[in-house]
Amino acid sequence: MNFKVYIGNPPYQHGNRSIYQEFIRQAYSIGAEYACLIVNNNWIEGNTHKKTREFLINNGLHTIVNYNEPGEVFEGVHVAVSIVQYAPKG
Repeated sequence: MNFKVYIGNPPYQHGNRSIYQEFIRQAYSIGAEYACLIVNNNWIEGNTHKKTREFLINNGLHTIVNYNEPGEVFEGVHVAVSIVQYAPKG
């Protein structure tokens, strides 16, 4: 089964392990032409999620809408998020 559009707000972590980047890659593995996810914004800078950043850059990164203030998007949730749009099929 192929999907044209992959949209989601995946879980950001499981216990102490960050897992949202697995959902970013999943859009590619299911053959989605377009993807739009709202995720933790810690992939944008630093070395911890450098592979996720490189994956997005190399797989059709189109738009980033970044919300630096925790709780700015989801009231009461103290996480800064970004909305990322990309085209896994290029």
